[in-house]
Amino acid sequence: MTNRPNFPDDEPVIGAPPKGFPTERLDAGPVIGSTGRPVPPRPVVTPRRVGPPPLPEVTPEIDYYDNYDEGAPTRNPWFYAFLAAVAVIGAALVFVFVRSIDIGGNNDEPNTATVQPAALQAVMIAPRDGDRVKAGDTVEFVVRIASSQAITRVELLIDNKAVAEGKAVEAPGATPVTTPVLAKLYDATLTTRLAERGDHTAVVRVTAGAATISTATVRLVVFEEPTDPRITARVVATASVRSGPAETWPEVTRLQPGAEVRLVARTRDSEWLQIDDSAGERWIRRNAVSESGSLSTLPIRDVTATPPPTATATPPTTPTPSTANLPDFSPSDARFVFADRGRAALRVTIKNDGADFSGPLVIEAVTSPGSLLVSPLVFDINLRTGRVATVDFEVTGALPDRADVTVRVDPENAIEESNEDNNTVGFTGVRAPADPPEISISSATIVDGQINVTVTNLGGQLAPTEVSVVVEVGTNQSQSKRVLSLDTDESAHFQVPVPAAGTATVRVLLNGATAATGTVQIPGTATATATTAATTTGTPTP
Repeated sequence: MTNRPNFPDDEPVIGAPPKGFPTERLDAGPVIGSTGRPVPPRPVVTPRRVGPPPLPEVTPEIDYYDNYDEGAPTRNPWFYAFLAAVAVIGAALVFVFVRSIDIGGNNDEPNTATVQPAALQAVMIAPRDGDRVKAGDTVEFVVRIASSQAITRVELLIDNKAVAEGKAVEAPGATPVTTPVLAKLYDATLTTRLAERGDHTAVVRVTAGAATISTATVRLVVFEEPTDPRITARVVATASVRSGPAETWPEVTRLQPGAEVRLVARTRDSEWLQIDDSAGERWIRRNAVSESGSLSTLPIRDVTATPPPTATATPPTTPTPSTANLPDFSPSDARFVFADRGRAALRVTIKNDGADFSGPLVIEAVTSPGSLLVSPLVFDINLRTGRVATVDFEVTGALPDRADVTVRVDPENAIEESNEDNNTVGFTGVRAPADPPEISISSATIVDGQINVTVTNLGGQLAPTEVSVVVEVGTNQSQSKRVLSLDTDESAHFQVPVPAAGTATVRVLLNGATAATGTVQIPGTATATATTAATTTGTPTP
């Protein structure tokens, strides 16, 4: 565009600033493409129109430049609200972008980003709790793992010590599971050798990301096979051999005392033992045999009858013309006593009213309340006609003031008797024994070639008993003994000749059992001053 005549000098030209922003001209006037230094515009106050702009008046001639001096058209208020919303959203996006850079960067501000916790679970599939493992064998530990993160470590701990590490691989064909988040399934197998015999604990510890978890503890029993894997046993009493480990199984045969058998298995409580027999399974009671090795090396067999076995009647014994040569056992007494250094025991008396008998005899004692005894037991007994024999059952539980006791002799009728109806007797209200005596050596002095020993009873009453005081120096020995009874805190004095010079051992015996010991120094002459012995006390056998 060029300047045309008859137009004002301030006509806008191409490249010039818009109207309202006058410039300080650098040349004679505005030209196409010219520039100038902007000067501040004069403030102009323009009243704001309300409503739409007025329509222009229609005239026959419209001058193109008539409205050139009018201000810019007024915008709708919603237009400015829209611009403000766009600005706010843009600022928010910029803030999020910058914040994400700060979180991932290496600046000094703390990282406050929240991390979703990992889902991690682990279960040991094999071996199972209580499994038996042969010492030296390689054991495989199989673990199934569910994790939402990559697994970084899998380790095996035996007795809380790390012994092996493994690698977790994604389980083939396994469907992911949903825990707190979606987790994948993995398998891990770890191996180790267990050489030390005994009980051991095993756990597998799994680490994924920052999370660590352990499986439940599994207890393993490691056993060693003996050099000779066979365990032989000798039958000590006539015993029934059954086809299963219970009295309800049929009896297939009987074994006599002295018979040798080979043991191949046991029940979980070791009450029944399986013997080697080519005819089939054969079981015998534990108390009927004396084994040559430890039963713990035998495998455990849990036998379940399907269908349940039915007891078969024992074939009737062929009557004998005479019973004069058969024994006849019956319990005659049961009482609680203190025996074998003060341990409580149930002393049972058995009477034989038949022919002489010598050999093993099974005796069973049951108490109420229970858990006092371990029964039945086998005793080697020599019983002549009309005589009695006593046997002691050790009491394993707390002894009550009174208890009911049932005694059974030969409970399986393994020994033929002239009368089988009197083998079981019940005893009611059996009292607990009084406190046992407790013997102590109070003093030992040397006077005129004699050792004066004072013996004191610190426990319960001592019934009339043979009491001996023995002094030993090397192979030299001297003693003094007499029958006496001692109440609680009562003392007795003994004079024993000095056997020799040197350190002497002083022993107090009740009915031949040592109840207390001490020492005394005997000088070269027997007229030395008194010396008190250092003593230890014990509980005698009444």
